[in-house]
Amino acid sequence: MAELLKTLEIAGAVESDSLVMEKLVALAPTKANDVLHAVELMIENPKEQWQTQVWIDDIVAIVRVTLDSPAAARARKLGARLVVDNFDNGLIKLLSPPEPSS
Repeated sequence: MAELLKTLEIAGAVESDSLVMEKLVALAPTKANDVLHAVELMIENPKEQWQTQVWIDDIVAIVRVTLDSPAAARARKLGARLVVDNFDNGLIKLLSPPEPSS
């Protein structure tokens, strides 16, 4: 994970990015903060503008899992950023507070 983060910080991208995103989904429950950092770096400067759209389902899965972790604030911030950038895919509902029960 440290190598991936270093690569993303230096190069801003990786080869086989979809495979990397799949691996990040698998690692999210145990390495929430690092995974969220990697996703932030990947969407910050994607090689192609359409890449975030390709990854959005995986990113939503990562946000969903990490909302119940110590990195929840970072997950909310990432989700909110994507909503502002017009990538919803259920993020608005996921980030909304639960409706009070009657």
